Amino acid sequence: MSVLLVEELNAVIKLFLEDIRNFPAKDRDKILFDKWSLKQILIHLIGWADYQVKTLEEFQEGKEPVIPDHLKESINDDLVAKKGNEAWEKVYADFLKTEASLTNRYKKLRDKDWDKKIWKGKQTTLREFVNLEIKHYKDTHGPQIQHLLNAYKN
Repeated sequence: MSVLLVEELNAVIKLFLEDIRNFPAKDRDKILFDKWSLKQILIHLIGWADYQVKTLEEFQEGKEPVIPDHLKESINDDLVAKKGNEAWEKVYADFLKTEASLTNRYKKLRDKDWDKKIWKGKQTTLREFVNLEIKHYKDTHGPQIQHLLNAYKN
């Protein structure tokens, strides 16, 4: 079951990457997604993947990871400010590296850990954690990019 979740995460990332490759290079830095550009969306995804990797590492070490509730805006804003001036190629390479690190970290989880709670006093399990990432791609950023790609075609 856990292998299927990692495969599903890889599949949604693969679809996302296909859409990114089809996105006009001239528009990667334009604000087209509410307040973000495509490059800023990648930066956002890098930040959250890094956070998840750290969470998984801490979980595997028997530590209680930091709960993300109070980090949401600071992760996004801080990373976009820090990496926003980097070249597309650098951001894209960082995205590929970070997502590979995340999926590899999920692959290293033991089967018995998938249904354990990550934080004390919270109900979130590792299975739910990866499902949130899959949902983030499927329901948020994937459709945003697909919508614009369709608009470019018409």
